[in-house]
Amino acid sequence: MKKMLCCIVIVFLSMTFSLSLSAAKPQGSALSYLPKMPTGDAISLGLETSPEYSRSSWAVNTLTSEQITDVSDIKYGASIIGATGLERTVRGATDGVWSKGNTGVVLENGKKAGGALSWYPSGQKYNVQGQVSQSDSIYISLLTYNFGKKMRFDAFLFMSTNLNSFPQAGDVYVSDDGISWTLMGSWDRCALRLEGKDYQNLGQLSDVLNDYSDNSVGWSLDGAVAQYIRFAFTKGNGLSTGNGTYDGFANPDTSAINFRELVVFGTDYESPASSNTTAPDTTESLTTDSDTSSTEDLSTTSEDTGNRSKKSANIITCLLILVIFLATITTVILTRKFKKGH
Repeated sequence: MKKMLCCIVIVFLSMTFSLSLSAAKPQGSALSYLPKMPTGDAISLGLETSPEYSRSSWAVNTLTSEQITDVSDIKYGASIIGATGLERTVRGATDGVWSKGNTGVVLENGKKAGGALSWYPSGQKYNVQGQVSQSDSIYISLLTYNFGKKMRFDAFLFMSTNLNSFPQAGDVYVSDDGISWTLMGSWDRCALRLEGKDYQNLGQLSDVLNDYSDNSVGWSLDGAVAQYIRFAFTKGNGLSTGNGTYDGFANPDTSAINFRELVVFGTDYESPASSNTTAPDTTESLTTDSDTSSTEDLSTTSEDTGNRSKKSANIITCLLILVIFLATITTVILTRKFKKGH
């Protein structure tokens, strides 16, 4: 009898432990895709970065271990974990120049504009803390913005030459201390393309050179408040078919990742929340496999709703396990009493 009860307890504890591990893995809902161009402040422009540059245009600068440590240091306004080679300076993500991929323009602050950001991943996988060889190490690179104080994040936008020229899938986290991270949600263009859909071009936004990029695509951050925001990429840039169209798959994990700019929109935490973060709907949809796809098809439940659903499901599961556990013990006890009575 005692052995049987011990086995039941062990099974119950194992199931509960497995459930807790499952709940700890990243399971954010899809971020809400922006149907219109944001109109708020581009708060990421001008964030300082490591001074490490590529040697020349399109020439890969293989980083030393000291340079890798420097480039990945979140003391900077923008940093990259998982980069072993730079084709373009990290400043290309925040310098406000997205009309050109390569430029020799000197900005008002005296810094040379990088145009685009381009780097080579190490080939290793990282978790959100930047650790390798962990059960949750699923990211090929991590790009972090440190704003130096709490900000309210409204949205983020990739500026690129086409919808293939940015990381095709990833998760977004926020943090107050750069150590503990909260998952906001994810995007996955590959999965969307496999459904015969695609994101739409949000239109053009003037950069600091009063010029424009060819394409932009973005997602809502629902006014999240934090000092840090981390973009954790599960896939790199898209894979071109070579005939002017793009499929739903990404390049290998070690291929170069690049885009013109990654712009975060928001306000100071102390400032009133913006009541209007999007412009009037004047954009046109990109050509996709399904012309009847509506913007509503790309919108999903918010993070709060998703988290509440997951918590409810976990509570229900735990209660079911507890009921089964108690029922099993009761059955064993009754069976033993029945046998003694006979």
